[in-house]
Amino acid sequence: MATGERLKNILATVVTTGLTEVRAKIFGYVLNPTG
Repeated sequence: MATGERLKNILATVVTTGLTEVRAKIFGYVLNPTG
């Protein structure tokens, strides 16, 4: 049970980090479309 919870936490962290990076890329593109 503990292993499953830890795996879920890791997965949530990875997903959150991924979304943050994607959002940063999109935001940067909006601010500087030529770059």
